[in-house]
Amino acid sequence: MIEDDDSRHRFLSAYVEGRIDKLFVNYVGAELVEGQLIATIYSPALLNSEREYVLLATQNALSSQPREQHARSLEATTLRLKSLGLTDAQIAALPGKPAVEWHTEILAPMSWHHRRAPRL
Repeated sequence: MIEDDDSRHRFLSAYVEGRIDKLFVNYVGAELVEGQLIATIYSPALLNSEREYVLLATQNALSSQPREQHARSLEATTLRLKSLGLTDAQIAALPGKPAVEWHTEILAPMSWHHRRAPRL
């Protein structure tokens, strides 16, 4: 009889509601490396936050908002994107993301390697 060691399992929960349109890790026991592409997701909430960030990042700070308020708004949007699971690199790349691209890549937030064989 082969027993699986439940203490070595890791679960990844979604940070945001949405629809997974492409899954890149599609079998139980797959090894993950931090930053590895797991899936692409369509999420209206995430898409709106991304677009808000792009607007603020590209908006001239001399707009109707005072400079300090603009900086606070940009920081708040950045923190929201991080809480939704985006990395710093993904956030920095958002201004170059085409407006017609509605999907976001979901990356592994941690590495996990199953190195031990199951107990027999």
